[in-house]
Amino acid sequence: MTVSFFQCSWTDKGIVLTQSNAGKETIEIPWKDITKICFEATDIYSTDNMHIYFNNSKEKVVIPLDSEGGHALWDEIVIRKLFDEIKANELRFAEDRTICHPE
Repeated sequence: MTVSFFQCSWTDKGIVLTQSNAGKETIEIPWKDITKICFEATDIYSTDNMHIYFNNSKEKVVIPLDSEGGHALWDEIVIRKLFDEIKANELRFAEDRTICHPE
């Protein structure tokens, strides 16, 4: 599933995504089900994206970093060590690069 318009939040149990363009459908992804996260750094004219793989990487969502709550969600992902902090810092000024954790 790839959806581009989200409101992002989280609980102790996992990520909560509300699709703002599809009748407010809510997707919940338990933290324990996340198997891989890729950060796609784009150019200065586009938004960066988080690709979150879950359910043994059989499913994924693509969350624009600029979606509501996207930056805060990315910070929470790094705090929870679901993405390597050193790799995350490398991406701050990167363009046209994708880094995944685990690789």
